[in-house]
Amino acid sequence: MADDTLNWLKRLGLTPASLVAGIAVAAAWYATLAPIPGEISQLNEAVQTLATKVEVHSVLIGQMNEIKVEMAGMRKELSTIEGRLSKSYASP
Repeated sequence: MADDTLNWLKRLGLTPASLVAGIAVAAAWYATLAPIPGEISQLNEAVQTLATKVEVHSVLIGQMNEIKVEMAGMRKELSTIEGRLSKSYASP
C-alpha cells in the first residue's frame, strides 16, 4: 500500500515532504480565511449604520438650508418694516 501511495505521489510530481508542506500551507491558509465571514458581517453592519447616519445628515443639511432661506426672507421683511417705521417716525 505504501508503494502505491509513493507511486501515486511520483505521478503527481510530489514527494512525501512536499505533500506534508502543501497540506500545512493549505491548513494555514484556511485558518486565516475562517474569521473572514464574521468580519464581513460586522463590516456590513458598520456600513449600514454609516449609511443611515449619512441619510440623517443629508436630511438635516436640507432642513438647515431651508431655515437659512426662511431667515433671509425674514431679515428682508424686517428691514422693510424697519424702513417703514423709521419713515413714519421721521415725518411728524
